[in-house]
Amino acid sequence: HNAIEKRYRSSINDKIVELKDLVVGTEAKLNKSAVLRKAIDYIRFLQHSNQ
Repeated sequence: HNAIEKRYRSSINDKIVELKDLVVGTEAKLNKSAVLRKAIDYIRFLQHSNQ
């Protein structure tokens, strides 16, 4: 069970890093919450731009 949980966390962390790289760049140092906030803000910006 621990190995499954570790793989799950690793997968989630990898996706958070990928999202950070796409939204704010590879040099930025942000925690997970900040990455998600920036991604949400960017998606909302894109939604409003397309209306």
